[in-house]
Amino acid sequence: MDFVNKKGIVFTFIVVILLSIVIIIFLINVNNRFQTKIQTVNVKVETLNSFVKNLNSTYLPDALGASSNQAIISLLDYESNNSYAPDSLDYLKQVISNGRYGGGIQESMFQGSLDYTLNNTLNEIRLLAEQQGATLEYTQEDVDNAINSLTISHETPWTLKVSMNFKYRVSDIKNEVSWEINNANIYSTLNVENYRDPFYLIEPELGKFGVRIRKTPYGDFSDINDFNDHIKKVYFRANSNAPSFLVRLEGDFTPSSNGIESILDPNYYSNPSGLSSLDYQYLNGVVGSCVFGMPSNFKLDTQHIDYYDRTEC
Repeated sequence: MDFVNKKGIVFTFIVVILLSIVIIIFLINVNNRFQTKIQTVNVKVETLNSFVKNLNSTYLPDALGASSNQAIISLLDYESNNSYAPDSLDYLKQVISNGRYGGGIQESMFQGSLDYTLNNTLNEIRLLAEQQGATLEYTQEDVDNAINSLTISHETPWTLKVSMNFKYRVSDIKNEVSWEINNANIYSTLNVENYRDPFYLIEPELGKFGVRIRKTPYGDFSDINDFNDHIKKVYFRANSNAPSFLVRLEGDFTPSSNGIESILDPNYYSNPSGLSSLDYQYLNGVVGSCVFGMPSNFKLDTQHIDYYDRTEC
């Protein structure tokens, strides 16, 4: 009897050991699967987080920049055929939204097969997200709100900052990880030297022809040859007493801390009224003074004679 009991005890012990081994193996497998799942989720989180950073810093600014840049080109085309838009920001918002202004299609927003409206440039980013294993979601209301929030201002006399607030959602393909971005501030920097000057383009007194804005390479005008080259090549110089590019877009002569100006070539402007040869002063009827070493029809106001290192006759 004792022998039977001992056998039972041994059998029970063996069973317990085997069950323990099975349980341990099971727990190890469960733990491994759990760890693998955690690692997989972590990889997805890190990948998606990196994509969101790229969205905010590169992809969405590129979409906004492409639409805004073309909208400014479209505005200049519109003004060259009509006159100054009464509200340049309103024009930009309308054409970025649907490529139309005042009921008419603005052809500059549609170049061949290219569509520069914000809906389309954002859709390009959505397709890019899919290629990278992510889903970018937003509604038409989100796009409309972004356009309504759009602002444009000068960073410097030569650069513009376009910004908007954009709400969107990003997730992985299986929707296991997602980000809700409620108010991302997206901005893009545009180069003023990409555009034609509005005054030359629109004002009959300046000839109504396209002059691309180019920053002067000269910082010192003590050499009259540099001064003449600056005039001949229609270079622009920053001056806080001059109107900025955005101010010029609305046909205004108001001084701006980001103002730019050019000087009219006396070979092309007879200037019988003796006006200052500064572009905006010429248009604004400001009388100038004779400048030593320059033709008799070339004039500058006293302040600009000093600013360009010249001497009054």
